[in-house]
Amino acid sequence: MTHNSKLIINKMDGLSWEEVLTWEYSEDLKILDFHENEIDHKRLRNGQFYSVRDSNYDLVGYYCFCEDAKFKKGYEYNVYDDFTCTDIGIALNPKLCDMGYGFIFLVKALEFARDNFYTDMFRATVPICNKKIIRIYEKAGFSIGKVFEHEVGNKKMKFAVMTVTL
Repeated sequence: MTHNSKLIINKMDGLSWEEVLTWEYSEDLKILDFHENEIDHKRLRNGQFYSVRDSNYDLVGYYCFCEDAKFKKGYEYNVYDDFTCTDIGIALNPKLCDMGYGFIFLVKALEFARDNFYTDMFRATVPICNKKIIRIYEKAGFSIGKVFEHEVGNKKMKFAVMTVTL
């Protein structure tokens, strides 16, 4: 992937799903490992998950939207009570992390969502401990709103709910 790569975005398929299951993130991004989080296999295949490939058809990441971008625990804290926002989540292939692709990957996700969900108001739920991703979302215009705590594995983590209107 380069900064000028044309991205191919499709509904998540079995081949992409199997590859995502093999991804192992660094310790600060373990929340993205599928065996570490609450997303089940059926939801991944049938929900609002999209594989993102480059022009060589290499899997560079995935996007998720709507209910699939939310944490169930957030409902207990009323962080998802604004129904005008479209929820968005992104995950870059761990091989591409820390290479400067995060911002453009997020921008492409927002463009895709705006064109396909017909909205310009977005919300993302982001682990507060991941300062890099917080900065990427802020660079895209998001601001931090509500915060809630959620247990991931055996560890309690704080999450920021960030919003932007494009």
